[in-house]
Amino acid sequence: MEATSSPLIDEPSITLTQSSNNSCCNLKKFRQRYPLVSKFVTWTLVLFVIAEIGGVVFSYCEYWHEKNQIKLKKQLYANITTSLNETMSEQLDLLLSLSSVPDDNSDNRWRIKRAAFFTFTTASTIGYGFTAPKTTAGRLCVFLYGLPAIVIYGLAFYNIGTVMVTLTDKRLQNKDKRQRSFRLIRERCSFEARRMLLLFLAIVVFMLIGAISLHSKEGWSIGTGMYFMWVITNVFIYLGLALVAVFIGCCQDWFKEHYLKKWQVQDNTNDPSQSQKNANGLNSDSSHAQKLDPVSGGHPIFVHRDPPDTAVIN
Repeated sequence: MEATSSPLIDEPSITLTQSSNNSCCNLKKFRQRYPLVSKFVTWTLVLFVIAEIGGVVFSYCEYWHEKNQIKLKKQLYANITTSLNETMSEQLDLLLSLSSVPDDNSDNRWRIKRAAFFTFTTASTIGYGFTAPKTTAGRLCVFLYGLPAIVIYGLAFYNIGTVMVTLTDKRLQNKDKRQRSFRLIRERCSFEARRMLLLFLAIVVFMLIGAISLHSKEGWSIGTGMYFMWVITNVFIYLGLALVAVFIGCCQDWFKEHYLKKWQVQDNTNDPSQSQKNANGLNSDSSHAQKLDPVSGGHPIFVHRDPPDTAVIN
């Protein structure tokens, strides 16, 4: 009787499985050790993945339509320059109606990179630029793809801003631990002021980098580039928008904490109805004063003022 031989296990498959398991374990350890970095990178990748997917979709819907328009524009221009007949005026009118169409297919506005830019502007609700879908499929994709993209972008902006605030706070808190000699109020005011200053400087540096890039690539002046960066930073570019949103949020928190509370206290003090209520409360309690006994768990004690030494506990 022959012994049945056991099937051999493929050693390369075992090695591949072990390496994939090790990679997953390392990634999990990295996410546990650096949760903020992992969160920031994840949401940033989500933004770019959504933009690239949208770029492929819109490029598929709009690229060939604009390519045909470019071909028609070139054909009309050739007909006008080579023939002078009675249809020349009609062709000229048609040519002028295509003035917004690029002169060459290399400038097609619906290539994947430019379509991804359109996805960014749609998801950020700005609609920057003059590019818009002309086909029915492209317009339908704006509706079907735009709504969930706007929601995801909002979540991404919020999470990126949260990570940036947390990192800034931790950096300042670690520095404050080495300076224990200051008073608590002074430390808190200094902490908030430094946080807003760092965010403001980050916004300026971000805008300056963009202005220098536009100066080198497009030949714009630094002033024009700074103005352009300021406009689109407030409404489009995700990192700049996150910085501006965090900076505005810090300013709002500081304003609420330092001024709104004081105004509320002042309003309560100057409110005649509140003062009348306090006066009525004092008059009604002229013979009894209600106190809380810390020993009895917060039960009220009513102390009779006439005679002063008697007390009834409820």
